[in-house]
Amino acid sequence: MKSSAVYLRWVVLFAYAGLIFFLSSREIPPAFLPPIPHIDKLAHVLEYGLLAVLCFRALWCERGRPTPFWVLILGVVLTMVYGAADEFHQYFIPTREFSWLDLAADGVGAAMASALWEPVTGKFRWLR
Repeated sequence: MKSSAVYLRWVVLFAYAGLIFFLSSREIPPAFLPPIPHIDKLAHVLEYGLLAVLCFRALWCERGRPTPFWVLILGVVLTMVYGAADEFHQYFIPTREFSWLDLAADGVGAAMASALWEPVTGKFRWLR
């Protein structure tokens, strides 16, 4: 893979992480989320699942080869570390708080992305 494509993967990863940081730095308006129980946990699962996918893509840029297990584990660990840092940072934002349940939802999203990575990218090679 061309080095410019590799750099682009890292740029996209950091841009998305920056977007997460920016959004989590904002106060949440009271009527922002629909009144569905635990909808915020689903948002965390999806948000951090995508972050994990972007980590996998940045860490392993060899399209024709299967992704090694260590890349998936490292991607999940990096996603969880970022999630923990983000939760800590939210502790200092008015209307936000540190939540162990949010952190657990981040981990579920990252783990689901890891579990689904090979089956999905095996079928849709362009995702690698």
